[in-house]
Amino acid sequence: MIRTIQTAEITRNIKEMCIEANHFLAEDMEHAMKKAAEEEKSELGKKILLQLQENLKIAGEEMIPICQDTGMAVFFVEIGQDVHFEGQWLEDAINEGVRQGYTEGYLRKSVVADPILRENTKDNTPAIIHYSIVPGDKVTITFAPKGFGSENMSRIFMLKPADGEEGIKKSVIQAVKDAGPNACPPMVVGVGLGGSFEKAAFLAKKALTRNLDTPSEKPHIAKLEKELLEEIAGLHEVPAGAYNIRANGKAAARNTTANIDIVSKEDKPGIDIIIKPGTKKESVHIPVVISQTGLNDLVYNDFHIGEDCDVTIVAGCGIHNSGDGLSQHDGIHEFFVGKNSKIRYIEKHYGQGDGKGGKVMNPKTIIHLDENAYFYMDTVQIKGIDSTMRETDADLKAGAKLEISEKLMTHGEQTAQTQFSVDLNGEGSSANVVSRSVARDDSAQLFRAKIAGNNACAGHSECDAIIMDNAKVRAIPELEANDLDAELIHEAAIGKIAGEQLIKLMTLGLSEEEAEEMIISGFLK
Repeated sequence: MIRTIQTAEITRNIKEMCIEANHFLAEDMEHAMKKAAEEEKSELGKKILLQLQENLKIAGEEMIPICQDTGMAVFFVEIGQDVHFEGQWLEDAINEGVRQGYTEGYLRKSVVADPILRENTKDNTPAIIHYSIVPGDKVTITFAPKGFGSENMSRIFMLKPADGEEGIKKSVIQAVKDAGPNACPPMVVGVGLGGSFEKAAFLAKKALTRNLDTPSEKPHIAKLEKELLEEIAGLHEVPAGAYNIRANGKAAARNTTANIDIVSKEDKPGIDIIIKPGTKKESVHIPVVISQTGLNDLVYNDFHIGEDCDVTIVAGCGIHNSGDGLSQHDGIHEFFVGKNSKIRYIEKHYGQGDGKGGKVMNPKTIIHLDENAYFYMDTVQIKGIDSTMRETDADLKAGAKLEISEKLMTHGEQTAQTQFSVDLNGEGSSANVVSRSVARDDSAQLFRAKIAGNNACAGHSECDAIIMDNAKVRAIPELEANDLDAELIHEAAIGKIAGEQLIKLMTLGLSEEEAEEMIISGFLK
């Protein structure tokens, strides 16, 4: 039986939706905001979330838009096949509703008639409308006022079937990292998988409209969603396993497993970590702690990793120096990674203490990747180290992949030097070296990255730095192509915090100092 609907009714409903959506959060979003504030551990983070809740309350009571960016009007319209419309053309009726809603609701109009000429239509039309025909005699309209800050951070990745789930997770996490604070956090991440270029983008946009409390109906997709959330939000913990704790130049504690053995070197300070072939989902922790002033600690650690492994290795050093002498730790780590193995290597450095003595760390990492091996290196040095010289050398065989992510911040008169040298020797090998740093006060940083393509390969290095106060930053990328099919790229960007980012956060009630800290935190995350 055919049902007739007057398009004037569509217009009235669209008008109300535009006004309501820009003044009130959906119930699931409001619940998520409250839960996030309750669970947030960071004092600054909790303050921001509570401030956002207060803003939401004011927006509803005073009928002031939640955000000054009231977005482009995006609609998902499901039309039952037994519906007949009377009146003006349906699309005109929807756009008329948008015009009335944004004009009478005193909402910001951001849409232009032509992207080059930039002439504002002054009523936020035309809307973006996605139609679908469904069984029945009902019309369901979902409205999303899509802000342009988050829209500008949208990304599309064209993956090969061989990239699998790991490729999907890597792409999503990279998009979130690239967005940082520019997407107006807290964020809801929509992901579209499959189909063509435009289909994936459509699915991603539609995913944003799904109830936050409802996982995917497909178990394997729900599992992937959970894993992505853990990666994005940093909620998962490194699994327990083998460990070797070194304190003030001596072994303090050690544990081995059936698949991971740790043996002390006989000719020099350090250990050999032997990981049996096929070892999966295990971890090795090798922290170093120095609390003795005047100590110069040197250690050599070698990792022998068999084929077909999947292991997480956590290293790093913490120095507490309350004396006048120099406390220093130099760690030389060499990795021999077997075929088809996957290694996640996390290295964190931290210094503290109220003494006059310096805190120095000089880590050196040497990586040898066999065929089709994968090595992800995540290095973090955010606070308290007066001087550091980081060296990383790597050589890759056919099909091997290396990813390096460096996060660094210096302040006071601290100095930090980073030097990466990668040889892509095997066919199909690849490397992606990314450094993000913040230099404050009178500190100085030097970044060098050399990638040599010695076969058909792909290499990319990137240095992004925020400079503040009287700091100095140098970035010296170097590419060496020794094969016709070597594809090598380098990027370097150094600049101050963008004024528009500060203003955006200060409108939420933050001081300039708090806004700076939040931007820096997001940048280095």
